[in-house]
Amino acid sequence: MAASKVNKFLEDINEHLECSICTDQLKDPKTLNCLHTFCMTCLEKWVTTKGTLTCPTCCKTYPIPEGGLHKLAPNTFLNNILETVEHFLENDEKTVCVCGMGEKVESYCQDCKEYICSICCASHKGIPALRSHKLYSMNDMKEMSQKEITSLHPSQCLLHGEILEYYCQDCEDPICMNCTILGHRDCVGRQKPIAISEAFKTLKETSVELEKDAYTYTTELENSLKEVLEVDTELEKNKAKSLQDIEEYVQETIKTIKKNGEAMEKQAKTIYEKKKKEIDEQRHELRQTVSDVKTKLNLLHKLMKGNEVSAMKLGKTVVKGLADRINDLPKTDKIDDGQTDFCQIKQQFVQLQEFNPENLIDVTAGVIANCLTLNGNKSVIENETIVIKVRKQTECEVDANQLNATWITQQGLEEVKFEEDNGEYVLTKKITSIGVCRLDVTVNGKYIRNSPMKITVEKELINSINLGVVGQDVIKYKDDCLLVSCCTNEILKCKTSGEHIGKIRLPKGTQVYRMFKMKNGNIAFSDNVRKCITICTMDGEVIRTFGHGVLKFLRDIYIDEVSDVVYVADSDNGTVVLDIGSGQVINRWTQPNTYVRDVTMTNQRQILILDSRHGLLLAGNNGRLIKVVVEISDNVVFGKLTNPNAVVVDKHDNIIVSSRYNVQLFDKDGKFIKVIGEIKGSLEICIISHQPRKIAVTNQYDKTLQILNY
Repeated sequence: MAASKVNKFLEDINEHLECSICTDQLKDPKTLNCLHTFCMTCLEKWVTTKGTLTCPTCCKTYPIPEGGLHKLAPNTFLNNILETVEHFLENDEKTVCVCGMGEKVESYCQDCKEYICSICCASHKGIPALRSHKLYSMNDMKEMSQKEITSLHPSQCLLHGEILEYYCQDCEDPICMNCTILGHRDCVGRQKPIAISEAFKTLKETSVELEKDAYTYTTELENSLKEVLEVDTELEKNKAKSLQDIEEYVQETIKTIKKNGEAMEKQAKTIYEKKKKEIDEQRHELRQTVSDVKTKLNLLHKLMKGNEVSAMKLGKTVVKGLADRINDLPKTDKIDDGQTDFCQIKQQFVQLQEFNPENLIDVTAGVIANCLTLNGNKSVIENETIVIKVRKQTECEVDANQLNATWITQQGLEEVKFEEDNGEYVLTKKITSIGVCRLDVTVNGKYIRNSPMKITVEKELINSINLGVVGQDVIKYKDDCLLVSCCTNEILKCKTSGEHIGKIRLPKGTQVYRMFKMKNGNIAFSDNVRKCITICTMDGEVIRTFGHGVLKFLRDIYIDEVSDVVYVADSDNGTVVLDIGSGQVINRWTQPNTYVRDVTMTNQRQILILDSRHGLLLAGNNGRLIKVVVEISDNVVFGKLTNPNAVVVDKHDNIIVSSRYNVQLFDKDGKFIKVIGEIKGSLEICIISHQPRKIAVTNQYDKTLQILNY
């Protein structure tokens, strides 16, 4: 491998190999939870100086691990690169074999980690102990890619010196074959090894979704930065114009007014400096955030393209760091529009004689339009009544009659009115036309914030798919592919368009009832014939079953893969909590006269239990009841449940409950929002997408699968 090629490789990854404290190449790199990496010795000096473990790059503070900084996670990905590059740089200029005979090098031995001559090559091929050594010609070395070079010396187990071929799901670390047999760290006797390739596949699937979110938020941040830069440019223009207006007017007035010119200029500059400071701060914050997200995303890309072991060493930390950064985004709204006007009060000469700098108005506070923000849902359903609000950003005097609002559709223009309600201005309107509508809201001829607003109106019922049998459950597998169970040994596969694309067949005697898609692509389902939980592949191969002799009448299941437990809605036993690894009962929650139909988890990791006799219940992870979210009713009443069947929670914390008579949407506190569709006999629900918001519902009466916007 030529030195120039190594140097180019170093240039490509230089930003990841440099310690931002000492600005030299990393030595013994340690990574914090924010994914910023530093030399071990540099971190020790930094903590000694600061007194706390605060990231020098992003200023986030972390607790010092028990046992000191040496317990921080090593950045094995960078370590592997540094060691490999260092090795090749040391040997790259060698032209003479290490044997000492002065012969020119011709090959590289992967096992000896040395460049050798033709004589040594012949020895390698002739001596039995050396025959298994892998040799590469010098031309082969020069043609190798960066990934191929780093893979020549794969990471090895520190305990056993073997190649890391497995991944322990308990301690979340790559391990070797001996570790799976003899144990490692604190996992002796309870190892959960899987192939490193399988673990990497799961990480890659998680990374794909996170990557989409990262691109979305990066685009949003860059758009916000562009708007801030435009405001900054406008501010500069208006600064000059405001000062010019002031100067011209002062020259036209009497000497008394002219004396106030300097004060007015000073006030204009004060407003400018204040606005400039705010814009500069927001611009800096947005740029820093964009850079940070791109850096983390770039590291994620390199992990995905690099060695699987190295990726799994750092993968979960990278994913968590990127997810945390996305969830901690700065405010992206424009803080200003860059406007500064001079209020000319020509009619009242006396006031002009008493003029003071307050007559130079900061438009952000003085012009009403920039004090108001338009808020509302930008995606709605046909015949839905939407509520759009105008909120005050600052204290400003404005009447609802000052808001000029125009509703624009393909049918034409319509003047609409906002009503004042508790300090806000509210527009309530029923949407009757499908397509894209536009709402323009102005004050004194100027658009308020977020105006004009585009609103997409779609049909509620997208498609009704004839199954020919009663669909007991439906789950999303990938993209627009859905799986439907029918209380047989077959699982139907279809697309949201209605196209049937196949079946998954399981062994005879199996009854697939309610299903759950696991992160590794396998399907878990309840089997009411065998009274157990079964996990199978997408090819129908049964991996394992558990829960025999414990479960009686299974309804739905929910798997918490973070804690490795499965929650089972058992009509006779209440909610049964099983350990996935051992299949043993961890807990059992029940109430008098209970009849549990479904169980799921909120985004805050609390448990929702759907009981047809007690209602929708919110419980902690210990099973202790927190509150009744939605009550039961013997009669069909909107906002209450009658003969409920299933419950799901969407990304926005909304709760969707199906019952024999309807499908209802509630907020996280159980407040009724609306009825979704006109479905009677709904059984199970599956969220297809969060934006736009779509669900699939199985209907036992007409044996259909309905796809709806909500």
